Amino acid sequence: MELILSQTDWQTIHHTLQHLNLIGITFSPDFVVRSVSPHALMKTGWHESDLVGFSIFDKLIPKEEEHEVRQMLEEGIQGKRKLEQREVPFLAQKGTLRTFSINSVLMHQEQDEVECITLVGDDITRRRRMESAIAKSNSQLQDLVDNTSDLIQLVAIDGKFIFVNKAWREVLGYGLDEIASMRMEDILHPQHKEEALQQLKRIEQGTANPSFEAVFMNRDGKKVFVAGSVNCRFDNG
Repeated sequence: MELILSQTDWQTIHHTLQHLNLIGITFSPDFVVRSVSPHALMKTGWHESDLVGFSIFDKLIPKEEEHEVRQMLEEGIQGKRKLEQREVPFLAQKGTLRTFSINSVLMHQEQDEVECITLVGDDITRRRRMESAIAKSNSQLQDLVDNTSDLIQLVAIDGKFIFVNKAWREVLGYGLDEIASMRMEDILHPQHKEEALQQLKRIEQGTANPSFEAVFMNRDGKKVFVAGSVNCRFDNG
């Protein structure tokens, strides 16, 4: 939080804020809105006259979030909590929810009393929606690979397991704690290990093998015959 004592400096900063693509909300200690940056108005669809003179809790903050946001801001103003990097839900004029990430907090003080506070930051709504979509997609993919009877594994070049699905664990009998310290060669049956490793080496070198066959060894030492496709991908070279 940055404390600004000079009225001239305060005005200069706010004049600059009017020309930046940043969310800026200025309010008094009792949360009455003093000014809103053009970028914030553009992102939310509000007119300045809709907000200035009203509490931020009248129109900007969802009712179900009011208690938590009020407590957060009060403690921030009192210096009990850091407000930077916090996320605040804002209501747009049409009632849709947007997410505002606070990058910095400016506090104007006169005669040892807080005159007003400005929250400056970015609208991260689109990023949050993308993250939510990716998380949902990953969850659906996890469900897919865990509900198939096929054995699926993802292995690093050094042989360490990155991922194995539920069917893989059930058929081979290894627990997640064990898998974390295992390598691919640990599950290859000794009688067929060299042949499998040679196939994997050729795949690593770029030779396609749509009909990979190998013999795995389960936790009890029994043979598990597998056949399927294997591909190799390099990230960052």
